[in-house]
Amino acid sequence: MALYDYVGNYPDEKKTGWAGNVQGLCHDEKNWYISQSGELWKIPVSHDLEKKIDKNPPLGYLHKNNSETGLKKTLYDHYGDIDYSNGYLFIPITSSDNDVKPAIAVFNANTLTYVCRQVIKRNDGKQYYKSLPWCAVHNGKLYTSDRHCGLNEEEDSSPIEVYNIDFNAIKEKKNKFLKYDSSFPLWNNPKSQKSFMQGGCFDDSGRLHVNSGMCPSNTSEGFSSAFLIKDFSNTNDGIQVFSLSRYVSIFAITILKRKYGDNIPYEQLLSHSTTLATEVARSCMDDNKNNRFRYEFHPNSPKYEEPEGITFWDLRGMTNIPEKIRNTVFHALMLDNEANNDEVYMKHYRYE
Repeated sequence: MALYDYVGNYPDEKKTGWAGNVQGLCHDEKNWYISQSGELWKIPVSHDLEKKIDKNPPLGYLHKNNSETGLKKTLYDHYGDIDYSNGYLFIPITSSDNDVKPAIAVFNANTLTYVCRQVIKRNDGKQYYKSLPWCAVHNGKLYTSDRHCGLNEEEDSSPIEVYNIDFNAIKEKKNKFLKYDSSFPLWNNPKSQKSFMQGGCFDDSGRLHVNSGMCPSNTSEGFSSAFLIKDFSNTNDGIQVFSLSRYVSIFAITILKRKYGDNIPYEQLLSHSTTLATEVARSCMDDNKNNRFRYEFHPNSPKYEEPEGITFWDLRGMTNIPEKIRNTVFHALMLDNEANNDEVYMKHYRYE
């Protein structure tokens, strides 16, 4: 079932300079991009990921904090999991001030400076997001969701929401560059749950990868002994991979045939189609003979480990990179939450 074979951690529980409250991961052709709560990093792929970098990195590296990026005069102070497209970074941003609505911000990937942002609403056009923890870009569309997926009784839950990106509007620094396109649940059963969304990305074949899970330190209950997150739920936690396809329901076809007969215009079929997400792979807690797609984390005391951002980057054939990540294709962050002393893991995978 698994698409990937776990290789190992690199860095492996290290203080890297960018470990503190690390959130997101993506890349261009030559660099990693990493987000912390209010900071961005641009790090060459040739970099030894276990080597610590300070806030004034050497030539070829780049670091910007929230005030340096251009968001200083706003109340946005948290960056989620990020993605790269067409020379831009797309970053979900939120604020500790509940009156400041979550938004998608765009940054210049070359300089890590702020370009524009848009506060978006869910598909009904009336409800703001409670949180925007992640986003992923594929074929000119941006995918995101609220904190949970499928928890219909929770106001901070939504399906996967899809928006068309207007890159010309971004070039003109307009704060309206996303237009709602569609939405879909992750499973055929809309009641299926994906709690505490953390990261998302697409591979080269258009498969959607999502990562989820949380530790008590980052919930309203804090480290209360009365609150305990299950150590690992194979149903809802970790990484899952979905193949996305479009279909038109029999009901919709019946309606369209009444209007167009047997020659239904393609545009009409497309406008009445729905996205179907079919699970094709799921990470597991430990290696086993049937599934080597291992993503292990322990959210409870004493480790307080938390899933974070993910990215697909096929590094096969690249030679100017550390030996530990050669021939890997998929990469996933995990944060070791320690009081004022966070450490980070980056897990790497090959194709099976």
